[in-house]
Amino acid sequence: YYVATAGATGQTQASPGYYVPTAGATAPTLASPGSYVPTAGASSQTQASPGYYVATAGATGPTLASPGSYVPTAGASSQTQASPGHYVPTAGASSQIQASAGYYVPGYGATAPTAVPPGTYSFAGAVNPIPCPPGAACPGGVLDTALQFITLNPAQPDNAGTIAIPDTAANALGVTSLSLSLPANAESFQITGWSFSGPNAGLFSLLGASLGMVIKPGIGLDLAVAFLPGVFTGAALATLQIDMLPYSGPDPAFIFGLSALSTPATGVPEPAGLACLAAGLLGLGFARRRRCG
Repeated sequence: YYVATAGATGQTQASPGYYVPTAGATAPTLASPGSYVPTAGASSQTQASPGYYVATAGATGPTLASPGSYVPTAGASSQTQASPGHYVPTAGASSQIQASAGYYVPGYGATAPTAVPPGTYSFAGAVNPIPCPPGAACPGGVLDTALQFITLNPAQPDNAGTIAIPDTAANALGVTSLSLSLPANAESFQITGWSFSGPNAGLFSLLGASLGMVIKPGIGLDLAVAFLPGVFTGAALATLQIDMLPYSGPDPAFIFGLSALSTPATGVPEPAGLACLAAGLLGLGFARRRRCG
């Protein structure tokens, strides 16, 4: 309650949309954006829950996030559109959903993913379909790859693990999917860069990575390493260094050993097609599946 004028014989109850947090008030306080006051006589405002938002001051209730958008935190004054590669099918969502392998989402604010056309595939979180490699099958729009799980040890970043690429025919493409994770007691890290070194460094690429990506304890980060040997045959070795920035402490560079084997090809696909495939893979997520034969 509050009393606005001198000589009053009674107090005034704060209206919905307003609140009075302290005794002896001469005026009510307008509810802030991100919060609301549903009833009269309130002494506090209520933060909008995740999945809801309050865009203006003085609100008496929150607004449900629209399909295609979400609100991840409490006290929000706006909703966030689903990003490319993701979608939100229902109202009131507090998170977006990543498109599964075999689907893609090209723009913002999608309510559903789109299945890739026949003869193409996509990794998880894709924004565009990719043509299937020559001679490979992509059942259900999925390119099979090998899969490795690696738990990073911030105390030993110089020996983060060895990534093996399945045997690959010359002029074909080999891919190993990675699920990188951190121990539960570790802090979050942010990717600041990556590089390859070694005698065969030019034959490898890192897929799905972007500057600023964050890896958190208990939440795996999906990347992939591709091996495109061209006409090279034999054992290929290289080193991958992923630079990361922690929220505190020294900046580690996690170093992985890479190994691959390229065997003579029985059929040679067109180099231009492989180049387009490699270019299309860059920046996309990937499916946790085994590689095609």
